Amino acid sequence: HSLELKLQQETNLLNSLLDSVPDSIYFKNKKSQFIRVSKSFLKKHNISDVESIIGKTDADFLNTEFASQTFEEEQLMMETGKPVLDKLQSKLDTATGKTRYDIANKIPIFDQNDRIVGLFGISRDITELKNAELKLNKERELLQSLLDTTPDTIYFKDLSSKFTKINLAQANLLGLQSPEEAIGKDDFDFAPPEQASIFYRDELSIMKTGKPLLNHIERVRRTDGVVAWVSTNKVPIKDHTGKISGLVGVSRDITESHNLELKLKQETKLLNTLLDNIPDTIYFKDASSKFTRINQAQANSLGIPTPEDAIGKSDFDFFDEADATIAYNDEQTMMKIGLPIINKLEHFKTNDQYRYVTATKIPLKGEKGEIIGMVGISHEITDLKNTEAELNKEKELLQSLMDNIPDTIYFKDTLSRFTRINMAQARSLGIQSPDDAIGKTDFDFSPKEQASLSFQDEMDIMAIGKPLVNHVEKVSRADGNVIWVSSTKIPVK
Repeated sequence: HSLELKLQQETNLLNSLLDSVPDSIYFKNKKSQFIRVSKSFLKKHNISDVESIIGKTDADFLNTEFASQTFEEEQLMMETGKPVLDKLQSKLDTATGKTRYDIANKIPIFDQNDRIVGLFGISRDITELKNAELKLNKERELLQSLLDTTPDTIYFKDLSSKFTKINLAQANLLGLQSPEEAIGKDDFDFAPPEQASIFYRDELSIMKTGKPLLNHIERVRRTDGVVAWVSTNKVPIKDHTGKISGLVGVSRDITESHNLELKLKQETKLLNTLLDNIPDTIYFKDASSKFTRINQAQANSLGIPTPEDAIGKSDFDFFDEADATIAYNDEQTMMKIGLPIINKLEHFKTNDQYRYVTATKIPLKGEKGEIIGMVGISHEITDLKNTEAELNKEKELLQSLMDNIPDTIYFKDTLSRFTRINMAQARSLGIQSPDDAIGKTDFDFSPKEQASLSFQDEMDIMAIGKPLVNHVEKVSRADGNVIWVSSTKIPVK
């Protein structure tokens, strides 16, 4: 009865989402036939009865060329398993005769045996935004083609935050006739003092710490008085010695998308709950670091049958106290200061075995900006760490052999130049360190006649690819003594 109730709750949640979300949502089988769609999908395509579309394909109500391209794309996706993400699509609306634009995302659906059985798609109509963009681009087309190649503003600054170079888009933003007019000036010459002070503080911090400012949303007031929102990236510039000498900044006007993002914030949160189809573990926690929701991959990692079994519990219920304490302290510190943890290497013990993951943990905020919990994503890298450990072990064994074996060992390139030797070979050559032989040949250490014989043997070995085994050679050592050695030389591939 509990499972039926939970199933009904999930069904009600999905039905509510399909009935209310403004984006077009649809599910298809392997033949690209519709099996379920949202109300917004029906409205978008002027379909009154949902039953009339079930079992049909795009070819039944879209133009042949677009439907054919869509079918081929979906079949390829279900064959390869690679989703189609953020694809811009344009198609003719036969009812109005106008072109409509949308952003499409399509994700394969897997059954319990990891076989692809269909797809899940979401299309977001951006026709109004696209038409506005097209209109703006048309009005600025001649100016943009003559003045600049990018709508983004790009600028370079020195250690005092003074402009050393800007592009034409930035010059336009500052109200200048040419980029050269900004050289030697700073934001205080163009922006209100309070706004310029924020820029100056951020930029000095970047150049002092070396940490870039990425995708930072800023509110700016243009010279014409219009308030706009931009997405800014500022990265420190280093000279040839590695010393920070300034910064480069790139800003993109996102006023329209920023306003749209605020309006669709709640819908986006609901939509994200559908994206529980990746192998990485995903988990949500409250301010006390107790699980509020996890995906199936995380449930498998914790050794529990369903994600619901983790709700209200914490890492202390599944891991050693020492490992759980480390994770708990990290999460509490992160939620206190509000800074995310990105790709942190974590290890913990389960079933008497250590596992390794790279963990990203991000604080979640409520509507008033207060931190109410966190979301975490962990990527399993245990096999990689085990492989690295084995490789290091092999390297240590090789180095131990090289350091302790009394026989001389050496490696050469295709020109018979030493690339690596052991200490026994260094002593034989009369040098202090194996590094002193790197890049040199036998001609640098042995009599010419002896070096010529060795050189010819080695050229023959590398030419035919056959080793020279237990070859008796007469060798004149660096101390003048003549000895006889049994030499084995093997080509390296």
